[in-house]
Amino acid sequence: MNDKHQTVLMAVVTLCCEICKIDSSHIPFLRKFVATLSKTLKNLLMSGYAPEYEIGGVKDPFLQVKILELLGKLGHGNSEASDEMSDVLA
Repeated sequence: MNDKHQTVLMAVVTLCCEICKIDSSHIPFLRKFVATLSKTLKNLLMSGYAPEYEIGGVKDPFLQVKILELLGKLGHGNSEASDEMSDVLA
């Protein structure tokens, strides 16, 4: 992932988090992206060395936290979404 992709992804995930906070009626629509978010998080965890986004040995921790926050909102009260993200969270 290059610099622009990282920046855009952070902006999109942050926007989705804010949308969920403001109007929870969008959560069912956003749940279809749980698999993509889980895959992205897994790629961040398993990817190689990228010093420009690494802090204390953790690859892009701010993006990881935002993705986890969004996954938490999307998985709350929905067992299907929770099951879908359980691989990357375990």
